[in-house]
Amino acid sequence: IINKAQKSEVLKEMSYGEMMDDLSSAWRMTDAPLNVPASSDDGYWVHTLNTVMETLEKLGLSVPAAKPEPKKRGRKPKVKEQSETTPRRPRGRPRKVIVSQNTEN
Repeated sequence: IINKAQKSEVLKEMSYGEMMDDLSSAWRMTDAPLNVPASSDDGYWVHTLNTVMETLEKLGLSVPAAKPEPKKRGRKPKVKEQSETTPRRPRGRPRKVIVSQNTEN
């Protein structure tokens, strides 16, 4: 167990006692199939924390679950169909309109 933990570099993150404590908290149901390797997402684990599952995966005691692709961040851009049909407003403050007066001499 120590050699496997050193090769997978688990002992760099935690002590041997902490690792064994985590592994003792991982329970698997008795009716789980024996001929298939244990998988992290097969549903036969009982109250097992994610950190314990990561330790089991690093040690090779459980096959890691397929992780979904990360979602794109932010809001989707608006469709710009309306802005193409209507003319754009001029930028800035509107000019002051000077009313021309008829001057009579």
